[in-house]
Amino acid sequence: MIVRILLLIPLSLFLIGANGSPPTFVLAGQSNMVGLSTMPPVFTSPTPEGLESHTYHLGDYWKLTEDPLHTGTWDDRTSAWPTFAGEWMAVTGMQVNLIATAGGGSCLLVGPPYKPTPPLWDPDAATGLWYRRMLDQVAEANPGSRLRAVLWYQGECEVTHLAKFSSDPYSDYKAALEHLADRIWEDLGVPMVVAPVSLRPPPWPYQPKRQPIHDATIDAAVDHPHIYLGPDTDDLEHEEDGSHIHDVVTLGERWFDSVDLAGLAHEDDSDGDGIPDHQECGDISGDGFVNTVDARLIQRCAVGEDLPGICENPLCDATGEGDCNTIDARLVQRLAVGDLAKKDLQCAERS
Repeated sequence: MIVRILLLIPLSLFLIGANGSPPTFVLAGQSNMVGLSTMPPVFTSPTPEGLESHTYHLGDYWKLTEDPLHTGTWDDRTSAWPTFAGEWMAVTGMQVNLIATAGGGSCLLVGPPYKPTPPLWDPDAATGLWYRRMLDQVAEANPGSRLRAVLWYQGECEVTHLAKFSSDPYSDYKAALEHLADRIWEDLGVPMVVAPVSLRPPPWPYQPKRQPIHDATIDAAVDHPHIYLGPDTDDLEHEEDGSHIHDVVTLGERWFDSVDLAGLAHEDDSDGDGIPDHQECGDISGDGFVNTVDARLIQRCAVGEDLPGICENPLCDATGEGDCNTIDARLVQRLAVGDLAKKDLQCAERS
């Protein structure tokens, strides 16, 4: 098995992991996240500058961000994600990785007898297999703290089936989506960016049952602290089935715009040294600077004080030896007074 993987995957992809990961996004939801467009494929990686985007495929391997990205996708169908990755790299100058977990026809709320398949995305249900699969995919891809958000486009299942048992589809879907965001924040520590289900442009007739799911998604983004609003697709060209987005190039551009608007496309560098704040070894105060305040906090951790959110911070381990001790405090103090350079600190986790 190992020999087969070595033959399929370029050696450079084995460098992907927590310490070396670029910013990473999870792709979750239904078939419009998978991508079922008949548009010609877009190739945006590697860029002329040598930047590459990789996707952790549901087949449990890394590949360049090129369609098809998800297991079960028709080989001749395309998605928004090569365009999204290309926009990201062109604007930010950084690489970006994706983790594919979406699947066509998957429901958040609806199950038998209204739909043959169970609510696969329900994080609390025994049938919430795809939610747990998403967590497994993230663990295997190992992006560390470079994971930025879960991108979510779903609701077609509820459009079709929710009204069959719910007297208030708007409230039920909004509550379920907000609960999903709570669980994602608890399990992964990142927000969601959610795209409302499309109301569809003409010539498709208006469907009243789409409206509550569409509006619930927008209002959840307004009301919930861990949900950002994703792209609007009401005006985009659809496939002949009326459900799937055809213009995935514009969709990919809009996904990047939504991520950028949510503040997820750029990295803070408070001291202007070219090292993002989240990678400043020794900065356990979280202000983007490494100074005597950090040295004192590390010393307090080393002597046994319980400082929540501080002592367990991997940036405390300036020696890279696996714990937070007085040697780390001394190294950070020496850096603060100019005796050491930042390259002399060896945090094991800089992601």
